[in-house]
Amino acid sequence: MSHNILNKYIWILDIVERYGRISRKELSRLWLNSTVSGNEPLTRRTFYNYRNNIEDIFGIKIAYDNTTFEYYIEQDSDSGGMSEWLVNSISINGILSDASDISNRIMLEEIPSARKFLSTIVEAIKTNHKIEFSYTPFYRTGTTKHIVLEPYFLRIFKQRWYVIGYNHADKKIKTYSLDRFNEVTVLPEGFEMPEINVRDFFTNNFGIMTSNGEVKDVTLRVEQEEAKYLRALPLHHSQTEKIYDGYSLFHYKIYLTFDFVNEIISHGNRITVISPVELKTMVVDTLQNALENYK
Repeated sequence: MSHNILNKYIWILDIVERYGRISRKELSRLWLNSTVSGNEPLTRRTFYNYRNNIEDIFGIKIAYDNTTFEYYIEQDSDSGGMSEWLVNSISINGILSDASDISNRIMLEEIPSARKFLSTIVEAIKTNHKIEFSYTPFYRTGTTKHIVLEPYFLRIFKQRWYVIGYNHADKKIKTYSLDRFNEVTVLPEGFEMPEINVRDFFTNNFGIMTSNGEVKDVTLRVEQEEAKYLRALPLHHSQTEKIYDGYSLFHYKIYLTFDFVNEIISHGNRITVISPVELKTMVVDTLQNALENYK
């Protein structure tokens, strides 16, 4: 696929997403004023072909409302939010593509490993085939070779891509960071995917870590200014809030994992654990161990 035609698909998705609903007449007007048109009109036939190609390539459907004669992006409730994330990413890509002349004034975050191994693992997940790879974790200098995994899920968290699946040698579900892969191969051997989706799998977890313990009722006291940030970007989907004079109490139902502890600590003295006692202890122990480095 040429870079030019891909830019046209991205432009159309970006416009429809930004407008919410748009008529073909208005879309055609905007098209002629854009750089991707090449001064060629967007004919009905061309737009029809582009719509089909967009759905085939991106899995995103541009639907038509017969009552208002407008086009809009149809959200798939079974996609786990991926379509919405993809639309947002494509829209941002379209905006940045037109901003190359100010690239020295825009700074983006790097996401390791996405280009090198992501497509191979996506292929394995789509066809339910096992993968074999070598892996060098941060906590070891040696490389583990010939790991065989049934890849169940992909997840991005804090600028890293992870694959989660069943490890045959260890006989359990494990998580691997793609930026620690050295190589990966899709095996001819298939597997049967369990009846679970990625959202259900992580429903009681903060980040990428899982737990065999019990889900806990967590209460955090959050200072007034910090509470605004948590309202805008909740720590977890179970988050609820009670507002008091000068502070808020945020409540969660969540596993007590190390990455959740680190998230609490990253907010400094603006967040205090009220309950449970186990979480208080985990936070205090982590802080005390950190202070030992300065004695």
